Amino acid sequence: MELQLKATLKIVTNLQPVDEDFYAIKPYNAEDNEKLKTRVEVERWSLEPIDFQPQVCLESETVFHDSNLREKDWTDCEERVQESVGIFQVTHQFVNC
Repeated sequence: MELQLKATLKIVTNLQPVDEDFYAIKPYNAEDNEKLKTRVEVERWSLEPIDFQPQVCLESETVFHDSNLREKDWTDCEERVQESVGIFQVTHQFVNC
């Protein structure tokens, strides 16, 4: 089974997991903006995943460590360029491979 993710990125260049315990995770970068992309393959054994709660570390020119996508949207200010940054319309789906 694969977990696919889609999001609209504003100035954010790279989404990656908060925890280093994750493995086999493919990057979601600025080039993937608004595209559905497989992020991870999941061995499900006899379990069926029903939801995904993204928590990430974000990079633009600044790394945002305390980002939270539980509400499926996130905004902050990029102090270096005095612009707002954000991730919007986060969606996901599980697909059988």
